[in-house]
Amino acid sequence: MDKIKIQVMYNGNFFEFNEGLKAYLFHLGIRNAHDKKHGIKALLYYIDLVCSCIHTDINSTIIEDLAEFVSSHWRTVRNMERYELLNYYYDHKN
Repeated sequence: MDKIKIQVMYNGNFFEFNEGLKAYLFHLGIRNAHDKKHGIKALLYYIDLVCSCIHTDINSTIIEDLAEFVSSHWRTVRNMERYELLNYYYDHKN
């Protein structure tokens, strides 16, 4: 199977992702100003964390909702494991 590489340029820097979901989450993180609030390293970690939750979740979670929730609750959820984060999301959304 051929490997995918998606390259994104943002603020003069290139970021490379191995799947479209991660590139999309990068876009959502920028839209939520996650990088401005927490830094670019936190944004890249946010992408991995949300992506692992999406791949794990057995519900039909809307990607945008979960991504926005994680970004807005970052200080609380950033150190959670994916199942713990998903439980927190379902307990606290809306």
